[in-house]
Amino acid sequence: MERFLASEDVFAQAFLDSFYDTHVGEPCQCGSGEPRDVRCLDCLQTDIVCRQCFLRQHRRTPTHWASVWNEDELFFEKTDISCVRDDSAIYLGHHGEICPKASPREGFTLVDVNGIHATVIRFCGCSPTPSKLEQLVRAGIFPASTDTPKTGFTFHVLERWKYYRHQGHLSMWDFMRILQRLTDAWLPDSVPDPSKYFDNVSRFFNYLQTKVSRGQYHGGDEVLPGDNERAFPHRPPGYLGTVCAACPEPGVNMPLVVSIPTYLRHLHSEHITLDGNFKANLFYKRDNGTDEALTDGRMYFPPQREFKAYAKSYVVNPDDRDVPCKAHIGSIRNQGRFKYKNTSVSGVVASACCHGLPAAFVDMIISEAFAIVQLAQVNHLRQKNTPPYPPESQPPRTQSYDSYCSWIANQLTRVANLFPEDKWLVDLLKQMEGQIPANHIAGHGRPCQIMYQPAYFPCRAHFHGETAEVIWSWLNGFGASMRQMNGGARHDNLNFAVDAWNHNKILRLAKLLGDERREALRVLDRNMHVLQIICKQHADQVVEWSKEPRTSGVYQHAMKSAATIDDVLEVLKKKEVEQGRTYEAKDRPPTAEWIRWGFDLERLQLKTRAYVKMHTKHPLQSTWDEVADLRDTLNDELQEFRARQIALFPAWDLSKVDVVEPEKSTVQLPSRLLQEHSPLAGSLESALVSQEVQLRIGQANSQILTVQDATVTLSVVKGTRSYDYRGQGGNTRAQHKKEFAQMLRDLEIEIYNHARQALVTLEPDAAAPFPVMTVADTVRKETHVFRMRGDSRFVDGSVWALGSGGPERGTGSMMEDISGHATAAGMDSEGESSEWEDEDEPSPVKRRKTGKGRAKPDAKPKTQLKEGWIWGENALSVPGQTNKTVEDFKRESERVQFYRAESEMYRWLEQYERKHAELWRTIKRFRRDAELWDKRANFVRSRDVNAMGAVTYARTQAAMWRHLKMAAVKIYKDADSGAHRHWVEATTFEDLASRIDATRDNIFKWMDNMVRRP
Repeated sequence: MERFLASEDVFAQAFLDSFYDTHVGEPCQCGSGEPRDVRCLDCLQTDIVCRQCFLRQHRRTPTHWASVWNEDELFFEKTDISCVRDDSAIYLGHHGEICPKASPREGFTLVDVNGIHATVIRFCGCSPTPSKLEQLVRAGIFPASTDTPKTGFTFHVLERWKYYRHQGHLSMWDFMRILQRLTDAWLPDSVPDPSKYFDNVSRFFNYLQTKVSRGQYHGGDEVLPGDNERAFPHRPPGYLGTVCAACPEPGVNMPLVVSIPTYLRHLHSEHITLDGNFKANLFYKRDNGTDEALTDGRMYFPPQREFKAYAKSYVVNPDDRDVPCKAHIGSIRNQGRFKYKNTSVSGVVASACCHGLPAAFVDMIISEAFAIVQLAQVNHLRQKNTPPYPPESQPPRTQSYDSYCSWIANQLTRVANLFPEDKWLVDLLKQMEGQIPANHIAGHGRPCQIMYQPAYFPCRAHFHGETAEVIWSWLNGFGASMRQMNGGARHDNLNFAVDAWNHNKILRLAKLLGDERREALRVLDRNMHVLQIICKQHADQVVEWSKEPRTSGVYQHAMKSAATIDDVLEVLKKKEVEQGRTYEAKDRPPTAEWIRWGFDLERLQLKTRAYVKMHTKHPLQSTWDEVADLRDTLNDELQEFRARQIALFPAWDLSKVDVVEPEKSTVQLPSRLLQEHSPLAGSLESALVSQEVQLRIGQANSQILTVQDATVTLSVVKGTRSYDYRGQGGNTRAQHKKEFAQMLRDLEIEIYNHARQALVTLEPDAAAPFPVMTVADTVRKETHVFRMRGDSRFVDGSVWALGSGGPERGTGSMMEDISGHATAAGMDSEGESSEWEDEDEPSPVKRRKTGKGRAKPDAKPKTQLKEGWIWGENALSVPGQTNKTVEDFKRESERVQFYRAESEMYRWLEQYERKHAELWRTIKRFRRDAELWDKRANFVRSRDVNAMGAVTYARTQAAMWRHLKMAAVKIYKDADSGAHRHWVEATTFEDLASRIDATRDNIFKWMDNMVRRP
């Protein structure tokens, strides 16, 4: 900026000089003797000329603004070309030249990229006289009417609008306002507003371009010479949508029948994701329904007549609202309820492939009903199954939906009832696997997390199942304008926008797949290293572990080492039943349940205080919003809790409640009454005190386990930030993420100490096994190998693997073994170090810098940190259980860790293999499209030798697809993108699968004497 400021005078002088020309009024150089008094505002380096010269120079650029010298007021005035001379006009029919039989001058509003022109047009009158419509269109002007056109839009402005709309989310109103201001910045309201015509014109223009680009005017659905069937025989006739090039389409980008081992089915499987969005809604409009979508049933939305009949026929089954895992999943429980008022359509459901290309959209009438979701999935399947493939050609499929546990329960019955004529759908769905997306499964209960966790199922690769949501942040930008349209216009605009998204995805698909393949190879190397360490540490057990079948149960603990609070609560509830305690009213629950509820309220209070403290230290709107939500929840819970307290203990006086800061209110549990020396303390029943003692012991045990998990989480957050974030912005986000993880760990420690203090108050002897916990007690020795559950990219840092006997990370030898390329050894150079950066946080081993910038552990730390007591054998106070039980639990942890590490390694291996197959299919599809457009060019030329424009367009399309194919081949074979040296030499899909299968034996050499592969 300093250099610009230094040259400010140069810029200012040039800007001011542009308002005048020293040659104004001089005779024109053309020799006519006319004065030089007009210049062009749109041409670069323009010269001032006479008016006749200006008209001659701009016969083919008539929308350039003329700047005419105003002799009366002595300044240059902006005018349209029709105002330069009394006889000037835009001539049609002769490439801008004057027609000898031109029609009289007609006023015309012409919209171009530089503004809105109130101009004059003269049509050609030569015989045979083309229609006005044809003359305008051939001149590059799209008329607003086909009968008596008085307004038109240049193809340039329509093309520009398409990109402004799809890339910048610009609304039509804003675009028209911009054109008005470009025309007259001082009086924009005096400029004509062609908005009422523009919507229909732009819709039809996009529709026309889409049909042309899909080959509909090049024999799109005809059987071309030399072929036995349509180019895409299993797509719906007349289909205008964009189909993913990487997903399997038998007969198009892969063989009709594939014969490969079932354990390699991920190479040709199709992954489908489903999700709903409530931003793309539609207000109730005064619409008589006559404006139907031009793309009705031919792109991503189903035919509206079919949809309306479908919407009337389905009902929300009450069983569909039941959540098997008993979690509160809003999309399940809210079926059949309106989400927004005054909306005829509350949103859309999308079905997309795993590459983020939506294939189907369906309007939601009343929330995210399963029948609507089902229709989206069925339309996705119809995209490449019209007519359906035979069973032997159907690729394996996996479906992912955030409500999958409930949705799948009645899926086959639902499909059979809603689509009785499509018998093939039921057969296809019976073979489909399913899962809950990675970001949603945490909200489900334990049964769902065990049954539908994608990481622990073979041949899923790294399919997180969230790709249907990728488009929402982009599509939401259209919501404000599209919800104001009528139904037909909304569907057309959504179809065109989604198609633009899909087209951009196709253009970048090979690059995306190459990046994902490189990432898969890098993470596979890290996960393979972790598995090697575990196998060497537990060599005696691994042989037996490997013999177990890989059911979902092996990835979870089958036993418990401690009596947690939920265990104690269940025992107490059973005892109360055995003792004959009954309650007549539902609002009088067992006292143990009420005490347990009080624990939850105390936890909410402590959590709220922690967030308030965090906000005070680092004010953020998101943190304050969380505080507000927590306080609202606390107020609601306290009100209901106190109502139940009255039902249980009517003689107790209620304490005061602080509505503004409910975290300061008293939860009147026995321990709290004793601590505050309340008058009620003397009337407490011993049985009530005993119940809280038992529950507090369980709570303390639970908190020890929770603190362990929180500590591991913090370790991973700190250990991975060096290679997960770059730059100042990234470092700031990483620091905030680390502070948040520290806050969660400190919160769990505070809850533990709170439970311990309650035990001290209630029964000091019961608190003896539970010492005070500090941050220092969370330190672990470097030999601790338990891994954090969750993101498979997070692996144990080398600080936890010291002394394991495993190979050093970062050597690249393993990556070279996997890919067959020596250059792959340098692919994991980023982020190999993992430092403990905070002096206020205890670390297992202090690290020092080396000359190469690598961080290595000191051989002899100055201070040997001891493992915190929470990791010891006697950390948990377990009534009636021995230390042997705790040891058994730890051994089971090691077994579960082995299975999880093994599963993550296999998923990333499958991901690496799958990306080769997807790139292979992408190349095959691009090559096929190029050949198809060459065929179309020859077909059109053989049918009409004068249709050279259509022939040339087809050749252009063929060249574009060939270019994409060559770029994809380059990425496919590039070692820097993780290409396997031998796999990329495959000539057929079966050959590729065979090479992948053979390479596995080499990759797993180290397992031969240790592990039996599943």
